[in-house]
This record gives sequence, C-alpha cells and structure tokens, in this order.
Amino acid sequence: MAWKLVFALATTNKWLIYKIDMISAFTQGDIDTSIYLVPPKGLIDLYINLYPDLSIPKEPLLKLNKALYSLKQSARIWYNTLANILVNKLGFRALKQEPCIFINKAKDLIICVYVDDLAIISPDINLINSFITKIKEYFNIKELGLIKDYLGIDVDYNLEKGIMKLNQKKYIDKLVERFNLLDSLPIYIPLDPKIKLLPNTEKASKESIKLFQQIIGSLLYITLGTRPDIAFSTIKLSRFSSNPSKEHIDLALKILKYLRTTKDLSITYTTFPNTVSAYCDADYAGDDYTAKSTLGYVIYLANGPISWKSKLQSVVAQSTTEAELIAINAASKEAVYIKSLLEELGYYNQKVFPLYTDNNGALLLSKNPVFHERTKHINVKYYYIRELLENGIIDLLYIPTIEQRADGFTKALSKPKFTTFRDFLALY
Repeated sequence: MAWKLVFALATTNKWLIYKIDMISAFTQGDIDTSIYLVPPKGLIDLYINLYPDLSIPKEPLLKLNKALYSLKQSARIWYNTLANILVNKLGFRALKQEPCIFINKAKDLIICVYVDDLAIISPDINLINSFITKIKEYFNIKELGLIKDYLGIDVDYNLEKGIMKLNQKKYIDKLVERFNLLDSLPIYIPLDPKIKLLPNTEKASKESIKLFQQIIGSLLYITLGTRPDIAFSTIKLSRFSSNPSKEHIDLALKILKYLRTTKDLSITYTTFPNTVSAYCDADYAGDDYTAKSTLGYVIYLANGPISWKSKLQSVVAQSTTEAELIAINAASKEAVYIKSLLEELGYYNQKVFPLYTDNNGALLLSKNPVFHERTKHINVKYYYIRELLENGIIDLLYIPTIEQRADGFTKALSKPKFTTFRDFLALY
C-alpha cells in the first residue's frame, strides 16, 4: 500500500512520475556467496570442440558470478545490489518504515521499487532525466516515460489537472473471459445483505475447491489493488476456501459479475485535501457462524483511499463498545504507520492524525480510563489507543453513522447504502 501513499502525495503536489524497468533484473544482482551448478547438457561438449586444449575435470561445475531467476535468494541479492547503488553511489536512503521506498531530499527525488519496476517521483523533469542517466551507468534499463501502469494497475495521471485514476479494467476483463462470464447480466452490489453465509456441511470436490480458490485469489488481488468496495464480500467468502459449497462459488462469481458491471470505476486522487485522515467501524457479532465481529478501516490522502482493511476479529467481543474499541485499535496502528511514512518523507504537515468513529461509548472509554463492571474484561492491549491520544499522535473524533466511510468494510449493504459507500471511496 505504501506506493499508493507516494502516488497520492505526488498528485497533491503535481509531481511527475516516470517509470523504468530493469532488464532481467535478477541476473544483474551481484551474488554474495559461492554457488555452483551442474552445466546444461551439451555445454561441456561445446567447450571441448571450441577449446580442444582446455583441461576439463570429469565432473565439471560452473560457478555463478551473477544471480539467476531460479535461485531462492535471487530477490534478496537483487534488492541488496540495487539498494547499494542507490544509497552508496547516488545519495539515497531507504525509509525505515518501508525499505522499498528511497528518498534523496537534496535532489528532490523519491523512488518506489517493486522488484524490477521503479517509479521515479520528482517535481523537476531534469532531476528525473539526470537520475536515469546515472542509473544507466550501473544497470541495463528500459525507459517507459510518464507512468501508465504499475504492478499491473493502470495509472491515468492528468498532471495538468492534478487528478490520478487507478483501475484494473484489463485484469477484470481477463477474469470475466477466464471464468466464462462474458454473457452475464449486470450486478450492482457484490453481496446481498439478506444472505447468510454458513460453512458447507458436505465435502467439496477437489475441482470445486481449486475453482473457488482461483476466484478468491483473483478477487483478493483486485481488492488490494484498486477496489476496496469488494473488500468485505471477498474477505467473508474467503473464510470458506478450504471447503466451499456451490452457493459459495456462485456468490464469488457474482462478485466478478459486479466487477464486470463496474469495471470502469477507478480510485481517484486529487490535489485537495492534502491532509491524511482515517475512519474505522465494527459490525457487532455480525458473523453468522462464530458470532465474532468484523472490523474495517480506511485511510485517506488526496481525497482517496490509500489503505483499507476488512477483517474478522480474533476474539468474540461481548459488547458493541468492545467491538468498536478493537476496530479503533487496529486503525490506530495503521495510522501510526502512515504517519511515520509521511514524516520520513518530510510531508506530514498536520498537528494530529484524525481518526473517526461512530461509537460514542468506545470514544469515551478510549479518552476516559474509567473501569467498571461492563468494561473490566476488555484486554489491556486495546488501550494502546489511549497512549496515542495522550501523546497527541492521533485525535479520536465522533462522526454520525450516515457519514461513516468504513461502514461497507464491516457488513453487506443494500444498494442505496452501498452506492453511498462506494462514492465515499472516491471510486468514479
């Protein structure tokens, strides 16, 4: 999620974002240990024919000078090689909170790294071109110009207007074709709130399990990428991945049909506001099988979501206040992480981090440490929020339920409410 924060930050400041690709990145990694491999068949015969006087042992081995894609340590070797050049040669430093983001404040450059894809962010095109020229001295790269896609996500960035849109329309189209949904009827909500989801009482076939897991895996990728509106429905169905029923499979396909209907929706970032805020909520005892509550939160920057979560709570909350307090705790930890990222980048420009909840009981309990019969059972770890409040790191604020932007992360909503929730998420 960290790269979304940087992209949103770039949008608010109308910075340029260029992309470069490292050609065969892993093979450019400087290997840091002695690794030998058996020569491919025919290679030794070729050497003997080319160099008849060359002395070759009976069981020859080849020593690697560079990493290969088949090595389990190739990713680590490549990162260390790239980080060494960026830090020791080009004057960058890796963020403590996110080692795959590098910053050079003196040269006004931020680099987001994802394996072999580098997004270069700067307000000045000359600084970007200078960096590209220097990085070419160390690696073979391919220049891709102003960013159009990142991690399989399409990026539509209107620099002049200060608007960025992220979507996965192409990937959704591939899934629709893969699962034979080209002729499906339009679906306008991902999950009907009237449906009760319970475990399968029979044993699912291997084919059904594989199909269901493939669908859920694809939906999770989209959920984490650009479609927080399907987070709750996807996470809820994923609980049945080990033994899905036909109903579970049909509902998973229904989410895909919903995505097909709404495939043009994109997360939208704008130049205003340039502040960060969070919303959290909980649905008390909403799970039909375990009576556990579901928490949800969403964090905004540049008027769009940069981080979100929908999760079944690990314990059975014994009151609405406890369920909401657990949600506040989870959201506050993510807020601290986001705040730390922005501070390291040098762009956290607000006194406190606002965190909104629609539960007065949890809000008052967080601010006022009064123990009584109804709350003494609550685990101490959920009072982490109190420490953050006392230190002035976050500010816990009340918001009416009708304005709660995290509502759709905790339960299925009717069409009118879901449409409002989706608008809250800046999906246009």
